[in-house]
Amino acid sequence: MKFNYVALQPREKYDQFGKAELSNHDLLAIILGTGSANLSVFELSKQILSQYTIQELSSLNQEQWMKFEGIGKVKATTLSCIFELVKRSKTVNVHKINKSMDAYHLLSPHLSTLLHEEFWCVFLNHQNSVLDYKQIAKGGIDNVLVDHRLIFQRALALNATKIILAHNHPSQQLKASQADIKLTQRVKNAGELLNIKLIDHIIIAGEDYLSIG
Repeated sequence: MKFNYVALQPREKYDQFGKAELSNHDLLAIILGTGSANLSVFELSKQILSQYTIQELSSLNQEQWMKFEGIGKVKATTLSCIFELVKRSKTVNVHKINKSMDAYHLLSPHLSTLLHEEFWCVFLNHQNSVLDYKQIAKGGIDNVLVDHRLIFQRALALNATKIILAHNHPSQQLKASQADIKLTQRVKNAGELLNIKLIDHIIIAGEDYLSIG
């Protein structure tokens, strides 16, 4: 009798063939555990992956998960935490920033898959060693409002002498807007008064980036 691999349930496939042989739908179905009264767990998995890529799942919040039938608050919280761990596991341990690519590798795990815009800042000492990096502002799908006073408040607290700005474009378009350019210049001018140098501003769009600093 011919063996029917397709007919196997995801957990059965895992037991017999291992995780490397599972599809994305199979892996998500195992994580989900159960479906709903109207959807099997595999059907639920397919529905989710028809709306979001694997990369985008790490950016879904509790409310977004709960929009799917069969996912309540507890499961949504669990899923959010699982994918947050996955995101953090990809974070590159960058100690010094010598070029734009270093900043990209440091911040890409936090910004590359977001469905909304966020603005981050990296704080450096005079030797370009990373003192801290954090989100400064969170916006919508195509803009984010930034209060540059928050940047320098943190920079002064850390005794940082250099900063790098970064934000993402969920549209995946690597083009600086006039607002991006004006913000860069405002922060640069403000930094000069405080002897804090803006050394770069990068835009992250998926797997690519643009330096406008």
